[in-house]
Amino acid sequence: MAAGKAATVDGSVMVARSCDALGDYAQQVLAVPRKKHEPRKKLKVGKLEGSVIDQVPETFAYLGVMSVVNGEEIHTAQGGINEFQVCAGASSGGFVSRRAEKMCPEMPTSLGDYRMTLVLERCKTAREGIKLIGEFTERYGARTDNYIVGDPNEVWLYEEFRGHIWVAARVPDDCYVVEANTCRIGEVNLNDSKNFMGSKELVTFAVENGLSEPHSKNPFNVMKTYSAQNEKAKYGLAVPEYDRRRIWRGISLLSPSLNLDHEKPVESYPLFVKPDRKITPRDFLALFSDHYEGTPFDAYGRNRGQYTPSVARGRADWSDETTRTKVNSESRFHLNKGLQYQLAPIWGTERIIGTPTSVANWCAQLRARMPNAIGGLLWTGLGEGATSGHVPFYSGITNTPEAYTIGCQGHYPNPTEVLSGSIYDEKSAYWTFRHVSNLVNLFYTATKDEVIPVWQKWEDDLYGLQPSIEKSALELFEKNPSLAYDFITSYSNWKATEALDMAQSMIRRLITIIAHCNSPL
Repeated sequence: MAAGKAATVDGSVMVARSCDALGDYAQQVLAVPRKKHEPRKKLKVGKLEGSVIDQVPETFAYLGVMSVVNGEEIHTAQGGINEFQVCAGASSGGFVSRRAEKMCPEMPTSLGDYRMTLVLERCKTAREGIKLIGEFTERYGARTDNYIVGDPNEVWLYEEFRGHIWVAARVPDDCYVVEANTCRIGEVNLNDSKNFMGSKELVTFAVENGLSEPHSKNPFNVMKTYSAQNEKAKYGLAVPEYDRRRIWRGISLLSPSLNLDHEKPVESYPLFVKPDRKITPRDFLALFSDHYEGTPFDAYGRNRGQYTPSVARGRADWSDETTRTKVNSESRFHLNKGLQYQLAPIWGTERIIGTPTSVANWCAQLRARMPNAIGGLLWTGLGEGATSGHVPFYSGITNTPEAYTIGCQGHYPNPTEVLSGSIYDEKSAYWTFRHVSNLVNLFYTATKDEVIPVWQKWEDDLYGLQPSIEKSALELFEKNPSLAYDFITSYSNWKATEALDMAQSMIRRLITIIAHCNSPL
C-alpha cells in the first residue's frame, strides 16, 4: 500500500507492505553503510541463474528488512529506506493473460526482487528508482512483478508483464493505493510524463501482436491488454480470495463511504482512492492483522460465543485454591473439546491480508520537512502482523542489534538452492518473533490476550513518544549531525532490544499456559 503526502495526517509519503512466505524464510534488519567499489567491478545478481551487471563506483547507505542468502553478493530488500529517503520493497506479483503469455517469453535472466536493493543502493528519488527498474527490465527481462517506490515528495506503482514490458503510474498526492497479487494499472498516457512511465514498446508491442486494436479512440488500457484478471483459475488460484477480496477489504476499511461491492471484479475498483480521513502509519499496519472482522468472510466470527474464553486465556489466579478448583471444574468440558487448540482466525483456506505466513510487515514514513536520517522511519514487524510489535527504525541509524542480523537462507534442504530456508536459531530476532506467532496462531484462544494487547499498548507508547524523540534528534542535528545519528541509533536499538525482551518473556508465558491447558484434568 502507499499514500501520497496530502492523504496522510502528518504530510508524509507512506509505503507499507506485508511479505508472506514460508515461515522459515528468516529476515534480518540491517543498517548498510555507503560503500565504494573498484572500477569496472561486476556484480552477480542471484546465486544460480543470476545475471552479471556492472557495479557502480559507490552505493548508498540504507536501512532494510533483508532476505539474506548464504553465498550471494547482493540480498533482497523486502523493504527499506536509503539515505535519501527513497523507499522500496519487494513484489507481490501479478499474472499475464493467456494471449499476452503466448507473445511474451519467460525471462530467466530477470533480476527480480534484487532490483529493490539496487534501487536503495543507487537512487536519490522515487522517479529515478522507477526508471532504474524499467532499465533493468528492458535489458534483463520482466518476471510479472509489481513494486511501489516512494520518496518524501511522490510515490509510484510499477507493474510488468513478462518479456520486456512494464508500466508505472504516480499515486496522486491526495490518494492511496492498495495492491495485491494482480495487475491494477488501467488507462495510461505515456505522453503525460509527470504521472506515467513505461517501456517504449508498451503500446506498439500490444498492437503488433494483436493484443490491442490499432488507432483506437479509447485510451490505452494496460490491465485489459496484458493482465489475467479473469483467467486466474488456470493457475489453480482461488478467485476472489487470492487478490480481489484483499483489495476490496483494504479500500473498504480506509474509505468505507465508497461502499464497494465485494462481488464486483477488481477492475471496477478505483486504482487511486481518497481516504475518508487522513491516514497514519498505524492505519496501514492495522490492515496487516485484518481477518475480515464483521463481514460474511470472517469464518472465525461465525463460531464466536460457544466457548469460555476466560478459562482458556489463563487469566485466572492459579495461586488461589478456590479459584483453581472452580476453574478446573468448569473448564473440563471446554478444554476436553479442544479449546486450547483453537487456531487463530487468520488460519484457513483463504489468503487474507492478515495472513499467518507474513514474515515481515512494515510501514515507511518519508518526510520532506526533516533531514533524511530522521525523516525516514521504518515501522518494522518481523513475523505475522497481529502478533508482532513494530519497531521504529530510523533510516539514518548506523547499526542494529546483533539479534536482528542473524538468520540466513540456504541452510537446507540443499545449500545450493536459493529458496532453501532458514533453521531455527534462538539468537535470531526473527525466529524469536516467529516463535511467538506460531504459539499464538496454534493455541489462539489460550494465548492471544498475552500478546496482541501487549503489543498494542507498547506501540501506543511509541507513537506517544515519537514527537519528543524527533524533537531531540532535530535539535541535536542542528548542533552536530553525528550526535543526532548516535541518538536515533541508540533509540531504535533500545526499542528493538526491548521488543525482543518482551517477545522472549511472552514465549515463557505462552509455553506455561499451553502446558497447563494441555495437561490431563
